[in-house]
Amino acid sequence: MTYGSGKYTYEIQEGWGQLPEGWTFGWIPAVAVGSEDRIYIYSRSERPMVVFDASGNFIMSWGEDILKDLSGEYITEWWDFRHPDDIFIDEDDTVYVAELDQRVTILTLDGEVLAQWGSERGSEIPGEFFACPHGIWTDSHGDLYVGEVQADNRLQKFIKQK
Repeated sequence: MTYGSGKYTYEIQEGWGQLPEGWTFGWIPAVAVGSEDRIYIYSRSERPMVVFDASGNFIMSWGEDILKDLSGEYITEWWDFRHPDDIFIDEDDTVYVAELDQRVTILTLDGEVLAQWGSERGSEIPGEFFACPHGIWTDSHGDLYVGEVQADNRLQKFIKQK
């Protein structure tokens, strides 16, 4: 069956992304693609980051045995993350994570933390987060955009320093 129209017509590929036997996905709030067309699926489950090639072959996972809540509720901690909600992978394969508890984390594809800021208390000070960083992206210059939801519904732009 096809979906869409014109040059935006798609066909579903059933069975894509088979997990190893006994594994299951939890709630999937984010999917990102790295430069090698590897698909990074953030699943709120005991295996939070699952990686596939473009054909759907399992490659690896990381963050195992860190999550405590498999019920689909907001996760209180994943590694040192607080309610991770969205991921973005830039052209240099740097991973950006928006955390609903007022924080942003930047890390490598292997999970090494490169930078992290924000606090558990909301702040209206520019550069801090008042409530729920929910979306995260970079542009072609490396500038970072973070969209917040709930209390203040704002978008902040962080200009990358050279």
